[in-house]
Amino acid sequence: MNWMAGHYADHFAAFISHAGIFNTQSMQLATEELWFPRHEFNGFPWDSAETKALWEKHSPHNAYANFKKPMLVIHGMRDFRVVYTEALQLYNVHQLRGIPSQLLIFPEEGHFVAKPANAKLWFETMLAWCNKWGK
Repeated sequence: MNWMAGHYADHFAAFISHAGIFNTQSMQLATEELWFPRHEFNGFPWDSAETKALWEKHSPHNAYANFKKPMLVIHGMRDFRVVYTEALQLYNVHQLRGIPSQLLIFPEEGHFVAKPANAKLWFETMLAWCNKWGK
């Protein structure tokens, strides 16, 4: 979703990013999941110029200048797959650029929101966001 916000903003009224990657390199170097990014990009960015180009091409942070639509950013602080600082980077870019945005952090959740009360808040917040920006 974060990549789409920088490449297809004109196609959507707003965005919701849940546990999304903002910077492929900062995410990769902070994650507990080292296999998937290496597999998807055919290696690490330092392995070759071609590999580095793939990492850069698919990193949402390289298109932040094109962000212009409201974004709800949701993340769990115990997400060790995509650490919550990815959400902070994404949210801060929106705030610094004056783009409407909201940050919903779940301190005790991981990559998925599992606790019933948190899941209720997750759904309520997403529906409210869609009702506000999706019309």
